[in-house]
Amino acid sequence: MKEITRRTDPQTGELFFPKRANQKFARPENRIKFNNDAANELRKERECINKAIHTAHIKLRKLMTGLNKAEFSFDYMDGAEIEFNAFTHFELYDKILRPAIYEFVLITDKQNKKITIIRYGRL
Repeated sequence: MKEITRRTDPQTGELFFPKRANQKFARPENRIKFNNDAANELRKERECINKAIHTAHIKLRKLMTGLNKAEFSFDYMDGAEIEFNAFTHFELYDKILRPAIYEFVLITDKQNKKITIIRYGRL
């Protein structure tokens, strides 16, 4: 017969006898609190990036209302306080990988100091 060994709950540090072979926590409340704490810590780490992306997306949605493609100067975008320092992904557009924020593909023309925004994907 297999001997049951005591385990330590990672949340509270208490010793307990597991009722299942894969049991890691003494009580369900400890498991829930442990997982919630881990998720909150991850959420806090991602906060600075997610905030920049969500703020830019909200402003782009407002700016692009009723438009599928538009061109703006860098100065206009600075005035609208839209920052492009974080992206959700890169989209293949005209055989070139372009930065994108959700459904908006961003094409920068540094020579003419313009940015073209294209609503791509979710129309």
